[in-house]
Amino acid sequence: MSSSIHANDYGTIFKLTIKDQDGAVVNLAAATEKKIILKPPQSAVIIKDASFDTDGEDGVIKYVTIDSDIAKAGTWQIQARIILPNIGRRYSQIQSFNVLDNL
Repeated sequence: MSSSIHANDYGTIFKLTIKDQDGAVVNLAAATEKKIILKPPQSAVIIKDASFDTDGEDGVIKYVTIDSDIAKAGTWQIQARIILPNIGRRYSQIQSFNVLDNL
């Protein structure tokens, strides 16, 4: 994630890693669903289709924001959701990030 995100920025790249209960990276190459869930301050969640950063074996998915994705300043939350045929649905840890206001 970028260290400084402002309201109405786009082109911001979010990368999240899926790990198992022991902290080991999950191979996502066979994932049938890859989503990034964004939670703006005091608003409903936004679910976006994600892609692999490489080939999925590193457990990383990413999403590049488009215009109007990040419209509000404040503290946001982000989480990855994937579905793997052999183990089912998995989520990443929830992370928080701040979106700064503009003049």
